[in-house]
Amino acid sequence: MNISLDNLNKKDHPKAKRLADILLYTLPVISTGLISVPIPEHIQLWCIFILNTIVVIIKAISKFTTETPTT
Repeated sequence: MNISLDNLNKKDHPKAKRLADILLYTLPVISTGLISVPIPEHIQLWCIFILNTIVVIIKAISKFTTETPTT
């Protein structure tokens, strides 16, 4: 798996894309579950912010990966 800006227009690495898509699609469920946890509200908000940021970063990284090596 190669990470490069040149890979933006190429086909994504299938495993990285699948993982990033699963995380992105389940994010509302995970965030809703996190809201129902009995912890202080400010900690909930920080956890949701950090979770959202991590998922978006993983999705962005998966977009710049490709399965075939670039030359």
